[in-house]
Amino acid sequence: MPLPYLTPATAQVEFQRTSLTLDVIARLACNTLDEALGNGGGPFDFVVVGSGMYGAYTAAKLVQLGQRGRVLVLDSGPFLLGEHVQNLSRIGYGVFRPVEGAPYISNVPIAPHYYCVGGKGLAWGKWSPRLLPSDLAVWPSSTAGALGELYPVLEEEMGVVPSSDFLFGDLQDELMRKFKAAGAPHDLAALLPPVAAQAEPPASGLYSFDAFSSLPLLVDAVRADAEAAGFADSRRRVFLVPNSRAVGFSFDRNLVTALHVHHAGESTVRTIPLGSQTKLILALGSMETTRLVMNSLGPGHPVYALAGRNLMVHLRSNLDVRISRAALNLAADALLLPAAVHLQGDQGGGGKRFHIQVFAATDMSRNPEAMLYRMVPDLDSLKALLANQRDDWVTFRVLTVGEMTPSPDKPRRTPGTSWCEPAEFDFDVCGDWHVPKLYAHFDLSDADQAHWDQMDRMAIKVMQDLAGGSADIEFLVNGQWQGAPPADIRTYRTSLGSTFHESGTLWMGDDPQASVTDSNGRFHAFLNLYAMDQSIFPSVGSANPVLTGLALARNMVANITHDTAMVAFDAVRPPHYGWKQPAPEVVNKVRERLLKRKRARRPN
Repeated sequence: MPLPYLTPATAQVEFQRTSLTLDVIARLACNTLDEALGNGGGPFDFVVVGSGMYGAYTAAKLVQLGQRGRVLVLDSGPFLLGEHVQNLSRIGYGVFRPVEGAPYISNVPIAPHYYCVGGKGLAWGKWSPRLLPSDLAVWPSSTAGALGELYPVLEEEMGVVPSSDFLFGDLQDELMRKFKAAGAPHDLAALLPPVAAQAEPPASGLYSFDAFSSLPLLVDAVRADAEAAGFADSRRRVFLVPNSRAVGFSFDRNLVTALHVHHAGESTVRTIPLGSQTKLILALGSMETTRLVMNSLGPGHPVYALAGRNLMVHLRSNLDVRISRAALNLAADALLLPAAVHLQGDQGGGGKRFHIQVFAATDMSRNPEAMLYRMVPDLDSLKALLANQRDDWVTFRVLTVGEMTPSPDKPRRTPGTSWCEPAEFDFDVCGDWHVPKLYAHFDLSDADQAHWDQMDRMAIKVMQDLAGGSADIEFLVNGQWQGAPPADIRTYRTSLGSTFHESGTLWMGDDPQASVTDSNGRFHAFLNLYAMDQSIFPSVGSANPVLTGLALARNMVANITHDTAMVAFDAVRPPHYGWKQPAPEVVNKVRERLLKRKRARRPN
């Protein structure tokens, strides 16, 4: 039966109680907006908007590596979980249902995002290959060089190294051997899965890190800072504030001067003044960051014409295949534990990148991932799961992931490109503000279509080669196993809006006239405004973006703190446009008029 909302007590309490819980963990990790702003501790040097994978990591490293400066972290959602959901046994992804929301509207179906502290970083897939040198060819050379140096650091921190220490057994060994032979004719490198989960402890006496999320790093930084400050808020350096949504920022020429925030449950939007030394770092995820930037700048600003171009996601298909044990030369009575392999491809040598993720198991659930990425604390339950691993078939879940062609030089609305911009008549109501939603339009070039076709055909051919030409291979098509692959190669494809990998809309580059941000994520047009998420990627390759994004965050922290020495701003000043933003109340009145016009157009 539904429960009532928590009714705040009239007296102040240390920890709040609900009908079912005592809110201790969130209280120890988070503060209210009033607590963060009104403790007499002086201005903040950094304001990080978004506490997802990149925002949490950036804030934690500003505290741990920067040594000086105060950091305020704002997130639009509540505190939900403190670590990756797969570390929590069978609680499952249904835990995110109360915080699901659409980050944009689109011409294609999109997957819901998670509006909570930690964001999608609490549920990401953890498959973490590097971008290839060919992917980085269009990146600023200084950034590409920094990524090369930082990839090993992040791989160790995330648990990608040692590679797949939680996968072992006869099936894993046999598949690695067979895929090396099956992939060689197609120029596919068979590699151990680069998964950000660690089974072995990093040092004696420590527990393993399990499935990686950056939120535990931020929570640890908050608690360590509170202890060092003697739990006096005025002396603390970092505050994490949930339920506070940034809806815009104000600026004067090339300096951001204020951030506008709607705190949940309040009827008005608050304005947080930003000092001349404060750096504003936007880490909301590509779409929300782009929305905030474009809504704040408005069509009259020169950067507005560039922002929103170059929208990229990944081309992805999910194939289900099964091969008999006999065709794989595996003993009929052997206990085969789950396995996984990473196949890295590059079509045509220097062509478009792709990779194939292969999961394998012998259970009857038709889902090889059922025994992967799970915490099973009960030994009897584990034995019951293993008892199902003796089927005559080995079932494979095959994921193909390919890159989309970047298009930063083509204006928004160019046919064959993907782009986004604020919607004209669709708004979110945030207190007394109407905030335009973001509309994303996805379209594929002819090269993208051909790449997707070729990638999926190659995956089918590799699996057929794995079966050694045997007839004992079947494909799952419309819920039925059949001996031939589907007649329509596009049967297995997922929506372009389902990958969670939206990138590129505020891409970095050395030329202020041909890119939005510089090699450090700072907007060319502003002294103190940064983006730190996938929006600054010039290209995406086929890799999950998290490894690269975290490496960029670590590089940005090192650069903007200048080896722990706080400086006012970078020596190279951005272009001076001489453009002043209209007052927020003027902008909001225009939006209200547009909303009334939209309502008037609706049929009765």
